[in-house]
Amino acid sequence: MKLLKKIFNFTLYFFVIFNLCINSFIAANEKVIITKVPLISIINDPEKYNKKIIILSGYVSLDYEDYRLYFCKDYSDHLISSGGSIWYDYDNIYNSNQIAKLFEQYHHKYVELTGKFDSKSSSLILISKIVLLKRR
Repeated sequence: MKLLKKIFNFTLYFFVIFNLCINSFIAANEKVIITKVPLISIINDPEKYNKKIIILSGYVSLDYEDYRLYFCKDYSDHLISSGGSIWYDYDNIYNSNQIAKLFEQYHHKYVELTGKFDSKSSSLILISKIVLLKRR
């Protein structure tokens, strides 16, 4: 009986460890797809982009406790947030020191942000990249 119990425990541990290894291998080999998305698409259908890494373009505003990416400068100037902007999580940006400095530098400029979208809060979280958009 003790031998059967040992064999059962060993088999159980083996399958648990094997499953963990396989899941880790699959997760490590999954390709991360980054999609460039128009801001209007995010506003119209946020669930479609939930937990996806996306690139958004817009006019960035870094005002006191109101961090938004607007369609354009006019929306920012007139504080049109409903239907014209999304919030971004400035407090939890990836590699925060470098990107935080860029946000301050690019305040009230057109930028491209790369991050993960969260449909529950309708915000861009875990921002990993900010690029200043140049005029043509």
